[in-house]
Amino acid sequence: IREVTNGRSSPAAWLIFNVRKNIMRFLFSTIILLATYAYCSAAAQDDAASIYFFRAKCPPVAVKGTLSIDGVKYSVVPVRRYAVVRITPGKHELKFAFPLWAGTPSKKLTIEAVSNSVRYFYYTTDMDFMIGAPAPTTTITPELIEISEENAKRLMGEFERIP
Repeated sequence: IREVTNGRSSPAAWLIFNVRKNIMRFLFSTIILLATYAYCSAAAQDDAASIYFFRAKCPPVAVKGTLSIDGVKYSVVPVRRYAVVRITPGKHELKFAFPLWAGTPSKKLTIEAVSNSVRYFYYTTDMDFMIGAPAPTTTITPELIEISEENAKRLMGEFERIP
């Protein structure tokens, strides 16, 4: 597109041409990126492992915790809920953490995910009271344990699944 005025192109024509060119580049790059993501996601899901994560009714009850896998946040999990996550086979780090103000330490667990496998994990805490000087204190000790399929199926009937 060229609009010639005294042998030169006008600034408006130049601007329109460059905007159109950049929009086309952006759309093309976006389409390629989405197609690659869709292909990789489909390929990754073919042999993905499933992780079921259950959160018990334990302190801090009023605070929602965050489930992360390899540093990526997957789900916010309230009390008596469970989340299902599909992950690629290999070594992964599960982490369940609360905001710092909740006063509950995060809990990490390194797992090895096997192709097309299903694993079940249960998060709970143990609260200890210590009476002494100068004032009584409480400590919360988190636990993240693997549970059997039988126990997980029982919990699925009691807990609500997070979409």
